[in-house]
Amino acid sequence: AYQIRLQDTQPMIALLKETYKYFDMLQDKKTMAEIDTTRLSLIYTQYQRKFDALSKQVQEEEKMLLVAKPTKTLFKFGGEDILQLPNTDVTKYARFVFENGDTRLQTEAMLYLIFNMALHNRFELCRDLLLMSHLGSQSRIGTANVDLQILYNRALVQFALSAFIQGKWHPCMLILQEFYQSSKIRILLAQAIPPTRDREVLTSEQIKQEALAMQRLLPPHLYFRPDTLEAVHLISSILLEIPSMVTGSRKAIKNKFFRNRVWDPYLKRDLRVPPEGTQSSILTAGIHLQDGNWQECAALLKSLRLWSDIEHADFVQGKVLNSVKHECMRCYLHRFGTVYESISLSKLAAMFELSEAETKQYVCRMIISNSEDRFRASMDELTNCLIIHQKPATALQRIALEYTNKLAFLIEQNEKSIGIRRFDHLNVGTGANAQRFKRTGYSGPRTDRRGPEGQERQGQPGQERQAGQTQGQGQRGQFLRKSGGQAPQRRPIFMRA
Repeated sequence: AYQIRLQDTQPMIALLKETYKYFDMLQDKKTMAEIDTTRLSLIYTQYQRKFDALSKQVQEEEKMLLVAKPTKTLFKFGGEDILQLPNTDVTKYARFVFENGDTRLQTEAMLYLIFNMALHNRFELCRDLLLMSHLGSQSRIGTANVDLQILYNRALVQFALSAFIQGKWHPCMLILQEFYQSSKIRILLAQAIPPTRDREVLTSEQIKQEALAMQRLLPPHLYFRPDTLEAVHLISSILLEIPSMVTGSRKAIKNKFFRNRVWDPYLKRDLRVPPEGTQSSILTAGIHLQDGNWQECAALLKSLRLWSDIEHADFVQGKVLNSVKHECMRCYLHRFGTVYESISLSKLAAMFELSEAETKQYVCRMIISNSEDRFRASMDELTNCLIIHQKPATALQRIALEYTNKLAFLIEQNEKSIGIRRFDHLNVGTGANAQRFKRTGYSGPRTDRRGPEGQERQGQPGQERQAGQTQGQGQRGQFLRKSGGQAPQRRPIFMRA
């Protein structure tokens, strides 16, 4: 029955086409823009291989067009020029809405366009559209209705998938990280509703909100596969985070969610069984990655169900395999490079099944890097060998390094605790801070200690201090009366290690 219902899409599109012709005769541009937006909502998820950016035929045609004639402006959105869009029904409808629709329709049409371009793997174009439309700002999408926010989330996820297909791991990981660390990715994509613990005690308002959430749910054929999104996020994370862990770069942490809530709990397990699901397979591949065992890592990644769910699976597998070889070589040199005095580039290339030129290029990039994870070695052109300069750290050096890290953490926590107790860097204001300060009896920073006539306030002999006044405040007032000036600024007090 569901498949039969889906077949009604084409008759609906034909009906909208006839309606569009009627309002075209009436010259009602606003209604025509609404009809085009409805048509976009029906066709924006349709994939057409002939418009895919990774298709060789499309690439050759676009190169011919760029050589034949210069790029010209197709249309504008928010005063910005939009260039180099493919000639499809989606772009045609979006162009009309941009020219004749109101702000809400223009935003909706732009999100449909971004989703469709990401579906056809036009990563650079989607990135430019997102930047020039300023949809990510709180003033645009943050104040929009829930339906537009759901569409924005779907466009971002599809954009992340297009980045993964083209081998751009970093933007893919950053986008999906924001969704996974909220633990509500299915709710944000309108593929589930918030769970309710006890339906018997729900208020009428909560029942109404639940009904609205049910109405916003998308039909199943528009869902993103949770297994696919999880695989894409984890593969991007292990290719970026695990090498930075091995090299000991503290400033290279990009995905705290992956490290703290996925990777570290997996390493702390008492018993590791053979991988069964998607997450366990990828994390086991990450363990092989940090050991430099690229063959086992690649075998686990190739066994994933992911490759049957995405387009251009062979192309993406080649990108992933190439990155796995490079990162495994990087981890191997950082973990076990101190065992060698020198290593031949031909042997290193044979270990990871890379060409000597590619191996030399990647190793030289590691050597000349200015980051913390720079590999301390040099290249001997005469013998075509890699000379290792760094020596393994002694036990005393390792303990001293751990001690300095703990001291740095202690100082940082001490500074935070002092700042909270003295309220130096906080403003009382309203909200949660005001409630917390009200409970502690703190009424805000004191601005002036002088009386209305410019005289110092002096307490009567034997008069007790006011409520909330400490001994330190009384000493501060005595200092002001004696010196006639301002009290020196207090320096922060640090714990001595």
